[in-house]
This record gives sequence, C-alpha cells and structure tokens, in this order.
Amino acid sequence: MPTLDKWSATYVSNDPFLAPELNWGTLQGVVSNHPGFQDGEHIIISRIIGITDDNHIITKGGREYILGETDPMYEELYPNAKEILFTHLRKMFNKEPK
Repeated sequence: MPTLDKWSATYVSNDPFLAPELNWGTLQGVVSNHPGFQDGEHIIISRIIGITDDNHIITKGGREYILGETDPMYEELYPNAKEILFTHLRKMFNKEPK
C-alpha cells in the first residue's frame, strides 16, 4: 500500500478566482510503494473521500494511503497535524476511532 511521508495539507484549484471555501483539500508529500510513481517522488493525491478504520486515507481516485511522518516545517506551523487531520476526517466521515 502506498505511504505518504513528509506530507502537508494543500488546496488545489485551477481557477485563481475561485472562492477559498470552494477549493477542495488534499495532501501532498513524498510517496513510496505506489505502482504509478517512483519511491521518493513528490505527489499531490486526489481529493480525500474517506478514511478506513485503520486511519488510512481513501482518495477519489480509489487509492488508499498510509500517512507517515508529517513534513517537519508543516508540523512546526501546525503541531499535532496528523492527530488534528484524523479528528477532522473522522467527524467528516462519521468514523469512530478504534
């Protein structure tokens, strides 16, 4: 299963005039074990549409990702980013923590 390390949240839009609340959130980072990318390649995953009971990210493209370590600079700006992300996603997708 692909792993995303040194990840951070990002917003993706091709329209510079799109209101911020209409942008959709996703993650970017360094991938490993992905069939379509080389290990160590920087990618932006497709839109998050769910999480598994094991806290894996499910994307619109149908791929499941394990989240590894947060990007250190992102973590410095947003302490406990991974915990906060999963808390938000569990609420968003009505998942209770294991």
